[in-house]
Amino acid sequence: MKNKILIIHYEFYKNYLNKNIGYFIDSAISKGYEVDFLTLSSNIHENLKKDNFKIIPIDENHMESINLYLYIFKNRSIYKYVWIYPSYKYINFLLLFLRILDVKPIIKTDSMIIKKYTRFSPYWIRQQVKKKLTSLLAYKIIVENKKLLDFYSTKKTLQYSLGLPQKNLDIIKELSTNIKKEKTILYIGRINHAKGLDRLIEVFERLIMSRKINNEFNLKIVGKVVEQEYYNNLFKKVQESDILKTRVSFQNERNGKDYYKEILKASLVVLPTRNEGLPNILADCYFCKTLFLTTKGAKASDIILDNKLFCENDEDSLYKCIENVLNSLDNYYANYYSHYNGKYFVEANSFFEEFLND
Repeated sequence: MKNKILIIHYEFYKNYLNKNIGYFIDSAISKGYEVDFLTLSSNIHENLKKDNFKIIPIDENHMESINLYLYIFKNRSIYKYVWIYPSYKYINFLLLFLRILDVKPIIKTDSMIIKKYTRFSPYWIRQQVKKKLTSLLAYKIIVENKKLLDFYSTKKTLQYSLGLPQKNLDIIKELSTNIKKEKTILYIGRINHAKGLDRLIEVFERLIMSRKINNEFNLKIVGKVVEQEYYNNLFKKVQESDILKTRVSFQNERNGKDYYKEILKASLVVLPTRNEGLPNILADCYFCKTLFLTTKGAKASDIILDNKLFCENDEDSLYKCIENVLNSLDNYYANYYSHYNGKYFVEANSFFEEFLND
């Protein structure tokens, strides 16, 4: 009997279980499936023990190896679904292989970019053929935005932008009755150059020096350090600044209830990212009803409707937008749901369990 689901991904971090892939895993386990996570042995950054969940390492330099196909072939009798990303060079060959073995491929696109080619050019024709084959061979295609929904445009294509499982929504509901907003700007997430925390610290210092915001606002930084030297430089800058050292705090990564407490208490969550896909923290903020501001380095143009909360990808724009929002907080909260496109937020368990029932 096929009672397992295989996830194929080139690396594993424990915090993946707090993202969409983790919500899918929880939904699958709740439906009675066991889940295996197949990844490169060199890219298992953290290990994890969880009921009905196992990490399977492959000793290769890349995922598209003969060992991947051998593993799937040897275990074809136990896997009903395979969760896979479309970034592989020979994705359609892999999809065909899975279909021949009677394994159903679920494709999760994330925020992939669709290149535009001149109509009927060789590149356009190749793109269309590849798309048609992918659509034909996939069991489901899960996309993050309307552009991808229109691109694949089949009954198999489902849009899932941002969601939270019911257990997370229950935590937020429980906590929100006793937590009041504080004069806090919050950065919460991984600490590395790509996330742009250095820009937020610079902007906060400028706002204080120019006296553009209420003097009671503080900046709280909560997260896991993934680039130590980068973090050390930021910490040193804060500690050596008479302006910042009493107004900026660094705290360790939070999980579970403690994570949502930080978001619920904040007046504004800022992700000053330089470049990334659709940030999962946007869902956490939306369901906590906490304002979320980011740059156009994030792929969130379909969801954030207010340009003051979705600024240009530079420090000056961050400065102007944060100033504007902090000085108009009452108005922003009074009209909270008008700033975000609510149709992109879903309850994750219901979404995933629906097609796992097929």
